Amino acid sequence: MEPSELGSIRVDAFEQAYVVRWLTALVAQKTTLHDDDDENDYVYDHDDHDQNSAANLESPVQSAAALLAICAGAASAGTRTRTYVFCGVRVQLTDLALRNDDFGSVGAQTWGSACVLAEMIAEAPARFGLYDIGGTCGGNHRNDNASVFCHGGAHGGGGQRRGEGTAAIRVLELGAGTGLVSLTIAKILETTRTCGCSDNSRRRAEIVASDFYPPALENLRLNIQRNFASTKRDHDHDSDSAAPSGHDLSVSAHSLNWEEEATAAADRARALQSPFDVPFDEVFGADIVYELEHAAWINACLRRFLGLTGRFHLVIPLREGFARESATIERVFPRVEDMHRVMEAGPTLCITQREDITCEGPDGKGEVEYVHYTIQWAVCGDRRDRGDGIQGR
Repeated sequence: MEPSELGSIRVDAFEQAYVVRWLTALVAQKTTLHDDDDENDYVYDHDDHDQNSAANLESPVQSAAALLAICAGAASAGTRTRTYVFCGVRVQLTDLALRNDDFGSVGAQTWGSACVLAEMIAEAPARFGLYDIGGTCGGNHRNDNASVFCHGGAHGGGGQRRGEGTAAIRVLELGAGTGLVSLTIAKILETTRTCGCSDNSRRRAEIVASDFYPPALENLRLNIQRNFASTKRDHDHDSDSAAPSGHDLSVSAHSLNWEEEATAAADRARALQSPFDVPFDEVFGADIVYELEHAAWINACLRRFLGLTGRFHLVIPLREGFARESATIERVFPRVEDMHRVMEAGPTLCITQREDITCEGPDGKGEVEYVHYTIQWAVCGDRRDRGDGIQGR
């Protein structure tokens, strides 16, 4: 097939859908024959033609898989380096190729949710705590049945109080993938320090980009190096740390296993390891809930890492095939207005804001819906008992 013909298939949505369905059916037929071969070996002992039928399909199936990768686009066809620009903030990233034999490879791709969140941050940094640190709490939310913890002096669930030399703002990204969100934040903070246009120019900041999938983590480290030439490798902690603007701003990549943290959350005796041993002010996640267990694991991580004055910003796409997974977010994290129904003592992680976002789809085709959740610590209480409420940080 000529390149021009492949291009026409990718452009025509109907043709692409038909081709993908046909090729998928061919690959599925090969899988069915292979399974039948494993379960009914005796059938093929008496018929050489049937015995070789599955083997004869091997070549066309490989060709079908290759065509599926081409139809899927550049994301699955190979490694690609691109430059993203949001409100003048430039970030260069490399995406690794998707691998059919390794679902974890999706973590080495830059997905739409990361672009949406990065653009939101670039458009309004103050909304995400990147400007005017120490001012009023922009996430303060009050109603008759619950209040958000926004008073100063609190420290994170499981973390230590900040000591001398600790960064004034600490940012964590969960499932950072290629690092678009973390690097956008770093570029914004670097700019404010260079021009001295905000109080941030006099405050230290630490950004921790985390992931678990090894190839994605290694690619994340390379992306940090690509954007900040001063990056140095910390062999003791298996991480990279960049100081883009001297010693007042650092960006690092670290391995984080959510499942292990969920198990450790029940073991209060287990100490947190650096750099997760000090509470984070702002935590970010983009398209990181695609298994039923993920929301619960993320909740456990936040309980250990998020400061009581902090916020978690989560952006997810509304995919038809992942409706159950997306629904777990609002089951694991109750809405703040429903706090009176929560039978949990002490602060609880709640959804304080939900924002529905509609964006143009890839190549201008159709629309994609996203949801932006803001999640914070909240505590049950009656407004009559707490007077004017809790003060902002």
